[in-house]
Amino acid sequence: MTLPAANARSWRIRPRLAWRRPGPPGLGVLLAAWLATIALIVGLGWRVAVAEAQGQANARAQAQRIERGLGDTEAFLRDARARVLLTAEAAASTSGLSDAVGAKNASRTLQLVEARHKSVSVPLLAVVDGAGQVLAADPATNLPLADAGPVRRALQGQSTVGAYDGGGSLAMLAASPVRQGDRTVGAIVALQPI
Repeated sequence: MTLPAANARSWRIRPRLAWRRPGPPGLGVLLAAWLATIALIVGLGWRVAVAEAQGQANARAQAQRIERGLGDTEAFLRDARARVLLTAEAAASTSGLSDAVGAKNASRTLQLVEARHKSVSVPLLAVVDGAGQVLAADPATNLPLADAGPVRRALQGQSTVGAYDGGGSLAMLAASPVRQGDRTVGAIVALQPI
């Protein structure tokens, strides 16, 4: 049986293209969006919390290192201070030094200072007379030692130590009075770079 041509066309199935307007997203899409948002918030929160914890841990570790360093530095400075003061006081008690300084005998004072300097471990040993002039120094120096606070106090009869900025380098300066009887005739200065 053959069908007429007109009927054959009617039997053909034509695809229909139907454009539908998109509707509201389904429950799965909304749930996926909510989960992604929550994961993002939790991830960012975790990252911020970890960064803050690391920052606090680093700050504590740095503070401990600084405290340890300060403790070590304080101990070093305390030892250096005591050592340079003891050196100045020992040098002030050098036999014959008070007579040479009292007489302002620069050559004899220099001999005594050079002899004492060989037995001490400071780079500079000097004597300042009662007028504030450098009478002798080993090695020779043009530093304004008489202007330093510890030297002024030593000329008043008190042994002291202080920091000294001599020529751009920091040093520990100790001064001890040189006494002739009951009067102070000068000061001996020991200088130790820090």
